[in-house]
Amino acid sequence: AHPPVYFWLLHLWRAASGDSEFGLRMFSAVFGTLTIAATYLLGRATANKPVGFLAALFLTLSRFHIVWSQEMRMYALAGFLAVLGTWAARRVWARGKPADYALYIFCMTAGLLTLYLFFPIPVAINIAWLWELRHAPNRRQSLLKWGAAQLVILGIVGAWLVYALPGFLSTSSATPIAVWDFLKIYWTVLVTGIPLNVDDYARLTLPVLAVFATAVFTLILQSRRRWQTGRDLTLFLSGLLIPLAVVAYVTIPKAGAYAPPFDPRYLVIFTGYYVILLAWGLARLGHGRRWPLTAALAAVVIGVSLAGMRGYYNGRVRIDDYTSLGTALQAYAHPGDAVVLYSDRDWPIFDYHYPDDWTGLPHLWDVSPQTAADFLTPLWESSDGLWLVVTPYAGVTDPGGHAPAWLAERATAVREYPYGDKALRFYARTPERSAQMETLNPPAHPRFPADIIVAPGVTLTGFDQATRDYASGDTVHLGVYWQRAAAVEDAYAEAEVGLMDENGRAWQWEYVPLSPERAWAEDGRLRDELALLIPPEAHAGEYTFYVFNNQGETSHFGGFRLRQRQTTFVNLADVTISRPLDVAFANGIRLLGYDIANESVAPGGALHMTLYWQTDQAVTQPYKVFTHLLGEVYNAETDNFLWGQ
Repeated sequence: AHPPVYFWLLHLWRAASGDSEFGLRMFSAVFGTLTIAATYLLGRATANKPVGFLAALFLTLSRFHIVWSQEMRMYALAGFLAVLGTWAARRVWARGKPADYALYIFCMTAGLLTLYLFFPIPVAINIAWLWELRHAPNRRQSLLKWGAAQLVILGIVGAWLVYALPGFLSTSSATPIAVWDFLKIYWTVLVTGIPLNVDDYARLTLPVLAVFATAVFTLILQSRRRWQTGRDLTLFLSGLLIPLAVVAYVTIPKAGAYAPPFDPRYLVIFTGYYVILLAWGLARLGHGRRWPLTAALAAVVIGVSLAGMRGYYNGRVRIDDYTSLGTALQAYAHPGDAVVLYSDRDWPIFDYHYPDDWTGLPHLWDVSPQTAADFLTPLWESSDGLWLVVTPYAGVTDPGGHAPAWLAERATAVREYPYGDKALRFYARTPERSAQMETLNPPAHPRFPADIIVAPGVTLTGFDQATRDYASGDTVHLGVYWQRAAAVEDAYAEAEVGLMDENGRAWQWEYVPLSPERAWAEDGRLRDELALLIPPEAHAGEYTFYVFNNQGETSHFGGFRLRQRQTTFVNLADVTISRPLDVAFANGIRLLGYDIANESVAPGGALHMTLYWQTDQAVTQPYKVFTHLLGEVYNAETDNFLWGQ
């Protein structure tokens, strides 16, 4: 689905950075930062140093640019190659040295082999080059040199396309999008970096649109006096407008033709053109003694950029998606066990957190009892037990639950570790493996070491913790490692492990028996997987883990920061429910009723509802609520009676 250059470079980068999220994402952050420097160079070459500086400042504060400079995707690299390649093209036009040609060819070739939708960049450059050809002293020589450079680019990229197109053309189909909607999304992400609910940001984006239009109009007037201004103006405007034409074309239904789906992130590579054009136009508006006008309008643009950044970093903490699950699997899975990802829809994330051998149940399969048996039989017969990694997509791939049912019929014992919307389930095949379900894998060791004596001969030697940032209502999955001395094999011990705030208040805890009957490893080690729910009423601040032993002593280890509180509780006495109900759901959850803010709604309007829920027990896993608006009239667009949701 994508050309190879980004992945080749990331492979080389990974050799130095390692496999951490920080190291792999830093690759994009580096190129995002270099794009700021390249934008300065291009802005300075187009006009002067102040324009380069202002354009670089706009890009530095662009949420759109920041977002995609933090993702492990190819867009930051493509954006850098677009700006640097454009700067190289202008140097070719100004000097025509071999080094300039080489840099231009390199950037265009690498860009096209990084992202297919990079192609508007060389197209815009070639359109602008027509101005250069028109004013060239030797048109024939200029045409030959420039044409040879384009042929080199086309030759290299064409060789890749010959290889890739047969598989590429069958990978996707577009969801139609109206040109007007695309324009609104395009402009909103360029200005604020926010691609959703774009109409809500019109009060921010329309003033910037007025500033941008005025700036461009000023440059158009100047281009009548200087052809170089017309050339560069054509370059940047073409780079911004060609994507509009591309989207308008690919979203037209064409039977049997490939149509790539539209996504706002594809537009990030054109952000450099937008900020340079804006900075250049503002500088021309404030030329001479009118510089306060430039400063005022630039302040408007910067203010809108900062408004787009508002809330971006709130709650941006590392989440425990597969971290604890992968750690527990590495701790408990023995060499003779099989591991099955059920299903393999998000296999790259799981593979990152569990790099050992595993087999995925294909998410595109229509699983039947026979399919499940055919898939599981060879794995089951060649292993001592099987670990089933249950993902949120398991119910989609196997709605009948045929795979776990097949395993449960044959297992001598079953053990499950829940992790929110995921679970780790072990099916022992032999009685021997059943007796060792909790026994540690010999190489397993704690991520964070500790040395706390819990009882005579029993020590807490370390723990596994996924992250150091949580929100109230989250569950902390804590893996605790114990060491038991051989001399006290018959001694009984018990420990209390929990959460404690900076004021010494314990918020949640579990009792852990450390009796001889537990599945201690031969070297006297044991691991417990604890799930500590942070109460919703817990206050923000620093928390530590504590262990309270049977000697009445409390010791602290590790810890985390609680970053935010949930919404304040309300009681029934605090609200008036206009439309009461009493509908019972699972786990003690009840829908008490609802309010409707507006009784009459026009077509295209919104119906505002408030739902009131109550529970009489802890909600230990997340649920999603779908509220549908059904009508008596059939809706042809949704192919049912659904008119809103």
